[in-house]
Amino acid sequence: MTSNTIEAVTAVPATTRSRRSGSAVLRSLLRNPTAVFGAVVVIIIVLATLFAGVIAPFNPDAINLNLAHAAPGHGHLLGTDLQGRDVLSRLLYAGRASLLIGVGAVVVSLVIGVPLGALAGFFGGWLDAIISRVTDVVLSFPVIVLAVVAGAVLGSGIWSLIVLLGCILWTTICRLVRSIAIAQRDADYVVAARSLGASDLRIIVKHILPSTVGVIVVNAVFGVANVILIEASLSFLGLGVRPPTPSWGNMLSDAQSLGVLAGQPWMWVPPAATILLTIVSINFLGDGMQKALDPRLRNR
Repeated sequence: MTSNTIEAVTAVPATTRSRRSGSAVLRSLLRNPTAVFGAVVVIIIVLATLFAGVIAPFNPDAINLNLAHAAPGHGHLLGTDLQGRDVLSRLLYAGRASLLIGVGAVVVSLVIGVPLGALAGFFGGWLDAIISRVTDVVLSFPVIVLAVVAGAVLGSGIWSLIVLLGCILWTTICRLVRSIAIAQRDADYVVAARSLGASDLRIIVKHILPSTVGVIVVNAVFGVANVILIEASLSFLGLGVRPPTPSWGNMLSDAQSLGVLAGQPWMWVPPAATILLTIVSINFLGDGMQKALDPRLRNR
């Protein structure tokens, strides 16, 4: 029997277990009402932003000074802002920017953090020391401070924010993947694969990384909510998405004056409520996925 055949045979139980655990995860997720609620709300928000061009009643950038900061009515369901732009239309289009930054930054962080964590945990030694020290340096600074400084130097914009936040937030997933790689690198199946002549790269890709999928998925879900909140904070401070491109954060920045806060709540309540609902729903979904993916928590 060849080494490839032996490796294929030993991999069958893992594949079978993966399929069985996948159905168990789905059943556990569907039994969790808060996770289902979060998933439904997230799907509705994503679909609403994707089809904003169909749903939005007005052009989000159309200025009508005759209806500036008008209360809900006159065909404007959520009123208008200081330039007479429809709040509902801008809210829908703003979701595109906020969600794109959230998902994009998480993808960038995974592209950086997962390989580095796997390499550090699997090889150890000087490589682990270097990656760990770099991780510690990045973690020693508050994320919002790094984002403010880097944003002021590198500029703003959707794609700049995606790269910027992704390059800052990779440390958490790097540490998680590293800890799993350390725990798995001396496992029996890894030793067996190495004795059969499998290369280190093949072991990492076929054996180490698959065991990190659950952690990666849960971390990614929570990461999207975190990035949306950071983007909103940066845009509120004027260091995020710049007008006229709408985002939930810069919609709030238009409502900083006391007069708007007290007398024109339709300008800031919708984006604030949308940010809150999105983050809470994503966290509900992430918490449900974490419980579903962890056999120790699945039946609790």
